[in-house]
Amino acid sequence: MVSSADKWEFVFILPNISITDSVGNDNIAFCSPKDPRVEALIQLHSNIRHLVTGFTDQLNRKVTPSVLIRRNKPHNKYIRDSLIDFRNIYAVCCVISGWQNLLNRDDGQIMPSNVLYSDYFDIYPIVPSSMDDYVVIISPAARGLDTASEFTGQISPSIVSQVYNPHYDDALFKALSKEWMERHILRRYSDWKLTSLFRSLQVAYQALSMADSNFSTIYDYGTNLSLWVSAFETLAHPRNESVNLLSVLPLLDNPFLSKELTKKIYTMYFHKKIYRVNLVQKLYCQIYAARNSYIHGNPVKTKDITPWGKINRHPLYVFAPLIFKVALISRTDISYYLEDNDRFFNQRLIERALLRSKSKKPKSSRPEIGI
Repeated sequence: MVSSADKWEFVFILPNISITDSVGNDNIAFCSPKDPRVEALIQLHSNIRHLVTGFTDQLNRKVTPSVLIRRNKPHNKYIRDSLIDFRNIYAVCCVISGWQNLLNRDDGQIMPSNVLYSDYFDIYPIVPSSMDDYVVIISPAARGLDTASEFTGQISPSIVSQVYNPHYDDALFKALSKEWMERHILRRYSDWKLTSLFRSLQVAYQALSMADSNFSTIYDYGTNLSLWVSAFETLAHPRNESVNLLSVLPLLDNPFLSKELTKKIYTMYFHKKIYRVNLVQKLYCQIYAARNSYIHGNPVKTKDITPWGKINRHPLYVFAPLIFKVALISRTDISYYLEDNDRFFNQRLIERALLRSKSKKPKSSRPEIGI
């Protein structure tokens, strides 16, 4: 009989989230250390046991991390890409859902199962060694072995506490997982659309991170907005031609249910021409304009990173993940995974959240710009 440990390989630990039920497919999955597949690996390898039981929060309280495992198959040059691409799918679907749910609440409060930043899905830079008594440090700053039995790990200091069973957009997750299967199981590595999609997701993961490199100055938020433009342009890139603002706009011209999103009542200027655009396209144009101000060193103020310069509204970076979802819907078979009623409900959720760009944020909502 072949055991679970013979079929699956331990890959990474994600200490900032804790999940109960596995998320994945027959080739790769995020799961709990109590998952039978992980338990079988723990029985065989002491260093895995030390890793999954060695985490605490900043106050030395024990926490249970999540684990990424994959089918035990021969490695190839795309193995790291396959792991990171799958992590990015899960993270993006969780964070998009988090912002969508936050914006759809009238009180502006974060629900416990919602995450707003990709930092929660950061991979811990210590993994099991092939020698059971050791763990390996994998970082651009250091490489080396340490004794597994002495391992103690912590969640990220920027994370106040773990998120348990983060909520994610299931339909989008299934649609993107289908693309993952096409690229990494069917090995369609030369397909440009798949390449641009997963390259875009890598940039989006960075854009979804907390803007705190400089302790959350306005310039940190500008960096994130700049990354968002890169994510959109990478997704829309035609490969053999240059990409610009006009290349992205067709991805944001979905058949919306709300007339407020369908009507092209807004204007934008590009290369001395005037274009009529819908609300989502206009929001992206404002992100694009803010990006230009930041990367060219122009003077910037808080109003430059809020919709229509209204500082009493949620900033543009809050809507960027939702606009990205609109673009991903244009690029995937998300409708295939939804019945008519579910499709209507899913569409209403994203549209209602996007329309929040036209209204004041709740007074009880915490400030998002640290200036």
